[in-house]
Amino acid sequence: MKNLIKKFWTDNQGATAIEYALIAGIVSVGIVASLHEMAPLINAQYERVGEAFDQ
Repeated sequence: MKNLIKKFWTDNQGATAIEYALIAGIVSVGIVASLHEMAPLINAQYERVGEAFDQ
């Protein structure tokens, strides 16, 4: 039992998984924030392309 507790206490795989999940979360928040800021520019570009096809 003592060896099992020692093995559990020194295992770092769970901590590494949490760190990667936090990094992925921060990156995805950054992507969403940048897309939110760029949405009017992207929308205007699609409108210009659509108007070009109408002509």
